[in-house]
Amino acid sequence: GYTNIGLDEARVSYSMTTSYAVPTDEFGVTFVAPPSGNVEIMVSFRYNSGSSGLGDIYVGLSDANATSGYNAVEDFHEELIRDGMGRNELTTIQNYWTLTGLTAGTSYTRWLGVKSSNLIGSPTLEYGGSATGHNPDFIMKATALPATIST
Repeated sequence: GYTNIGLDEARVSYSMTTSYAVPTDEFGVTFVAPPSGNVEIMVSFRYNSGSSGLGDIYVGLSDANATSGYNAVEDFHEELIRDGMGRNELTTIQNYWTLTGLTAGTSYTRWLGVKSSNLIGSPTLEYGGSATGHNPDFIMKATALPATIST
């Protein structure tokens, strides 16, 4: 599965919250589990730390969309990504999760959940744009993995 939001679309920003939330129903990827039952989920998006730079950003995987509300797939899939960035820092976040034990041939959808530890300075998630002032697109993809994974 592959999702690209912001490809030649208007610029969009999402104001962070201090609780995990799926920003939009679009921030998901649908895939069919491979014979191995193992999948890697990758997400990429721009994070703006805001004018204070105080907030840490966390990401997690949800099995519910924005309309239904964030629901953690597993607590070990919720991760601190950036800690104490500078004021107004822009960075492209990339994160990867390994999902195992999925039922081969079954369709799944997983959504990105995000939160910030501090809202001072208005941290945001940003994506998209046309020819002028383009932010990186939001990308979320699922890649089939082999049956054997070294851990």
